[in-house]
Amino acid sequence: GGAAAAAAKGSSGAEGVTNKPALLESGMDCWYACGKKGGICPEACGEGKSCCKQGFADDPVECRGLPTPSSSHHICVDQFLGPDQDCWGHCSKKSGLCDLCGAGKACCRTG
Repeated sequence: GGAAAAAAKGSSGAEGVTNKPALLESGMDCWYACGKKGGICPEACGEGKSCCKQGFADDPVECRGLPTPSSSHHICVDQFLGPDQDCWGHCSKKSGLCDLCGAGKACCRTG
């Protein structure tokens, strides 16, 4: 009985692994994994990330303004600025509520 139970447990674990595709590693090309389009792409980049290329005119609005590293291809980037990132230039050089900071968050100067 123990071997059958172990085999059943092992097969159910394997099913969970095969049902969820692996996310791309940092810096990898996400263009094809995201259906040859830029923008929000949780299936390849993970939740809260978009597939973007710096300066790519056809990328959707969610890619514009994000601090995207220079690359020869589309890469996965965070959809929002981190708490330690300078938001001024990304938020139209205005303080106050800013979509790139996250819902209900603002770009503010400290000090």
